Amino acid sequence: MRATLALILAAAACAILLPGCSRSRGEAAPQPAPGPGQPGAGPEAVPETPASPASFVRFVPSQSRVFARGDTDEIVMQWMPVGMSFESAQGQVLHGVLLEETSFGGEVLSPLSPVAVLSATAWERSAGAYHRSYVVRSLDAGNPVSGTVDSARCLLVTAESGGLAAGFLERRISVNGGESDYNVLAVVADGAVTLADTSAWVFPESFHPSGVRGVTISDINGDGSVEIVVSVETIVSLNYLGATPLAWECWLPARSPASGPLFQFNESFATDEGSSYTASRRLLDSDGNGMQETVKVTTEIEQASEEREFTNTIVSFSLWDGSRYAKQAADELPRLGSVAVQRATLFADTSLESGSVAEAAQGELLYVFDRSDSPPFWFRAVTKQGVEGWIAGTEVELAWVDPLKVNREVFLAP
Repeated sequence: MRATLALILAAAACAILLPGCSRSRGEAAPQPAPGPGQPGAGPEAVPETPASPASFVRFVPSQSRVFARGDTDEIVMQWMPVGMSFESAQGQVLHGVLLEETSFGGEVLSPLSPVAVLSATAWERSAGAYHRSYVVRSLDAGNPVSGTVDSARCLLVTAESGGLAAGFLERRISVNGGESDYNVLAVVADGAVTLADTSAWVFPESFHPSGVRGVTISDINGDGSVEIVVSVETIVSLNYLGATPLAWECWLPARSPASGPLFQFNESFATDEGSSYTASRRLLDSDGNGMQETVKVTTEIEQASEEREFTNTIVSFSLWDGSRYAKQAADELPRLGSVAVQRATLFADTSLESGSVAEAAQGELLYVFDRSDSPPFWFRAVTKQGVEGWIAGTEVELAWVDPLKVNREVFLAP
């Protein structure tokens, strides 16, 4: 059983069961992914460490998800690692932050103390759990002290701004006969630490290894509030072979990351059949008030099968609703257009002054594949004769078309 690109694009709701791993050794043909609660559905979610978290540590969605523990199958392979690790983040780690009171040589470092992280040991497995240690040094210039600390008790900071810090906490578990390296998002704000299993924002019902690839802190949309922009990669299924992890991005309110993403979109994915997509986003200030209240996402898809290869471009828009960016399904493109006036003109650009490139009679069909950034909206379209231009939004009626079955070439075919 293989995944299709239609299922990939169903990831608008981010609940997909597709290939998401690679194994270092051969195995039998992959089986369909089991449902939640069935054998092999995923790692057992039970608390590991710390057993009694400090009062300033918050877990998203829960401690059991953040410290998910794997199974006890014999380790015979290595799953594809996701997210940053101590080794891969060399040069990006600004410092560590202790999650517990720690004593080095009689000197006591309080929780949330920053430390320099000098080195890390290899992972070791004990009683079914994995641990590694960091060698750290306090940042007290007058009397620095050094010692070792468990990686589960020291988060690694990769971004800081205005009293905020963000980074990750390293993790390794065993699952379905393989070792999986991933990480947990960590945010320090106002004396509290939020640890988040990022897979919960893609798969609310079940844990998947998921890791932070990068994080920045800025007012990304110009609304006057700071956001944490997180790039993530997530293993979609541990029961298929040959696919890439799902790469995606989310924006979190910096002071309340536990409330969940203000916006998120899927950046890329590829199946074991050779189908794939890549996406990019652009922020738009459509009304000129300074805040970029619209996010335009352009997704290039390539669907491979034994019968054909199919490509298309899908454009979607998410609009700020006062608390989050909500996807506007009715605005998604491409669409099938029908000229709604007695005679319409297609222009070279989004203005009358740009010059006419074609005329279309009422009822004539168009393939509409893009939209201008701000109102009054213009649509970019191609006629059945292959002439491309821009038409005023008031002169065309739009109807839904399946972007996985109809593209520009299909529309133009005799």
